[in-house]
Amino acid sequence: MKPLKDYVGPVLVSAFAMVLVPGRAPAQSVSIIDTSLQSCGTKTPIVPRQDAKVFDPSRISATLNGVWRGRVLGHYPPNLVAPDGYLNVNYFMVVDTQQDEVLILEQLSPKRSAPQPQPGAPAWSFLTCGGQYFPPAPPQVHEFQKVSDNVEDARAILKDATGIDFSNAEPLVSGAWQILVDHGYFNVLRFPAFAGGLWKPFVTGNIQNDVEFPVLNMECQAEFRGGGITAALFQPGVPIRGAEAAQFVGVTIPGKGDFLVASLGNGLEWLKKAIEGGLINAFIDKVVIGPLAPAPFVITDVFFDAAGDEVTISWPSAAGKAFQVERSNDLKNWDEIGAVTATQNTSSFTDKKLRGSKTSRYYRVRRQRTDNRPRK
Repeated sequence: MKPLKDYVGPVLVSAFAMVLVPGRAPAQSVSIIDTSLQSCGTKTPIVPRQDAKVFDPSRISATLNGVWRGRVLGHYPPNLVAPDGYLNVNYFMVVDTQQDEVLILEQLSPKRSAPQPQPGAPAWSFLTCGGQYFPPAPPQVHEFQKVSDNVEDARAILKDATGIDFSNAEPLVSGAWQILVDHGYFNVLRFPAFAGGLWKPFVTGNIQNDVEFPVLNMECQAEFRGGGITAALFQPGVPIRGAEAAQFVGVTIPGKGDFLVASLGNGLEWLKKAIEGGLINAFIDKVVIGPLAPAPFVITDVFFDAAGDEVTISWPSAAGKAFQVERSNDLKNWDEIGAVTATQNTSSFTDKKLRGSKTSRYYRVRRQRTDNRPRK
């Protein structure tokens, strides 16, 4: 992700204001909420509803967009379980929020040469909890961590994983899927394919609801294909088309950050349904995505109190961070008019020196260095 700018503004004001998972030791899941294999589908909430929050959509988009590397923690099939408890598979997910497309590719792999995530990278984890047909096995933890914010990096990553050239894939995600299909990637055993899926369109958005907590909805139409040991569930060359939907609440975990969570215990779930071509009805539990990308450093609100001749501006912050507020009449000359030390995730400043003024004013906010000097 690109670094945040040190300035926000200017804003014109004139006459009107404008899981830790206890799997087979020593395996450790990348999730930060307890989602043990034994808890799958037990209706145990993992987020108190009264703590639910709505987060800025740009933060969610920035978090989801990019290339993710995944692993599977579980006890089945036993011939694929490594000593650390993870299956010998490589798992990739490519999310393009500009095109509203997602590609998932899971393949058998005796080695783990896939790109490694940076410390603190966002994670996306969930439990497969079975269903009417799929999977015919005990629960598994599927966990992803982001390895790149740049969707274009998927071309090289997927080529390294499959040996197939994706340089002509346009748009990248759905184009790469079509190339895999054209190569018969999921049809025959000469490829180490497990399964794959294309979600398009992949849509997120806040929804109105009658319950007491805010909900984020994710939904998509999906196409699944499988080969190798999953051939019992897939007819080679024949796609399974389905629909997936999930409802999330937002939660802040002290010391960890902001997360999106879906859990059967909250009456929320990720549901996978087959529409045609096969049997793949299933539900997925304890879905955790995060930590979310930082809020953009921009002035988010401007309030003009005509009665008091005051202007209040607000911006995202973090407790303990220091900011300097500046004002200008011409966007050239700036005067410092106040300093703010944040105590929460949003800070504000009220300019009370406007009485009788009929001049347009511009405002901007500077983040301070730790030595209290403004950043250049």
